[in-house]
Amino acid sequence: YKKEYEKAERYFIQTLSMDTSKGDSKIKQYIRISGLYHATKRYKKALYYAKEGLKMAKKNKKTPVLANFYELLSKIYAKQNNYTEAYHMQSAGIYIRDSLFNEEKAKILAEMSAKYESERIAAEIKQKDALYKAKITQQRWYRNSIIIISCLVIFILIGRIWLYKRQQTIQIELAEQRKETAIQKAILTGQDKERERLARELHDGLGGMLANIKLRMTNIVTEINHPDFDEIIKNIDMVCDESRNISHNLRPNIISEVDFSEIIKEYVTKFGDATNIITSFSVFQEDKINVLLSQTMKMDIYRIIQELLNNARKHAKASKISVDMSYTDNIFSMLVEDNGKGLNKKNTHNGTGLLNIKSRVNLYRGAFEIDAQPGRGTSFYIQITLGNST
Repeated sequence: YKKEYEKAERYFIQTLSMDTSKGDSKIKQYIRISGLYHATKRYKKALYYAKEGLKMAKKNKKTPVLANFYELLSKIYAKQNNYTEAYHMQSAGIYIRDSLFNEEKAKILAEMSAKYESERIAAEIKQKDALYKAKITQQRWYRNSIIIISCLVIFILIGRIWLYKRQQTIQIELAEQRKETAIQKAILTGQDKERERLARELHDGLGGMLANIKLRMTNIVTEINHPDFDEIIKNIDMVCDESRNISHNLRPNIISEVDFSEIIKEYVTKFGDATNIITSFSVFQEDKINVLLSQTMKMDIYRIIQELLNNARKHAKASKISVDMSYTDNIFSMLVEDNGKGLNKKNTHNGTGLLNIKSRVNLYRGAFEIDAQPGRGTSFYIQITLGNST
């Protein structure tokens, strides 16, 4: 077939160049050679010769041939994805076909009226009308298909652009969240390391020095009989105990044989004893909390309780504090309530202590809620899904 197309192409071009009449034969040659290039998918050449033939047909007022050129141009533009021009050419072809059909129908009526009876004329006209309507319907379907395909292509492109931009926005937001979480984690880790350093210095430095002073004072008590020596030794013991308590609060022994719930209970009880505040502690599913919470989470929960209890004492001036912990369906919950003077909700987002608590909760993608009204106390609620840390 390729050789036959090449042979036909040479023949058409040669014939076209030799024909200088600019009449019907040359116009038909333009149609043939444009149709050949269209069949071999060389649409640029097909478009060129179709346009040239159309100009010549218009100049010579060859109306029937114009319809053929418009239909051919519509097909070429469609292959080039230029659906707008394809639609215009198709519409022009339909318009000319309508005009020709009406002229032909009028001519037929005039001829048939002289030869045949009215019934036969009506039957033939009806048949031609049916054929014409079928062709028009097909052409309109083709035109509408072009419009629908164009709209679908535009819709898909808009959708893909929107989806791409949406994905980019989500990626940026996730990156910002990860960056913020990393910063919060680094800050909290630095604070915990500083507490550990201070605890070691209190325990190893100040504690050792106090123990050495007590030992030396005990050794010389027999040499110097002074009535205040026993009181001095008691004061030294009190300072040593206070030093150990501060060291323990700065660096609690979370990893120990004692259960985590017992450590919290001990801290809450000692806090109440030291501050004369009535404290209470309750725990639901104690065994699961002791086993399922990671060591890092236990340390963070301990720090949060420290911060909330100290805030209730210093700022809320509370006389009662309750701490409740529970575990249900892989969710750890904690509620800390006091009967202090309460908080203004506008100020619940301020303060280093509350920001640190929020940062610790955010590390586990948890929820932190505050229910506070001036004069009615404050409730702090924390909920963390286990295994959901960042």
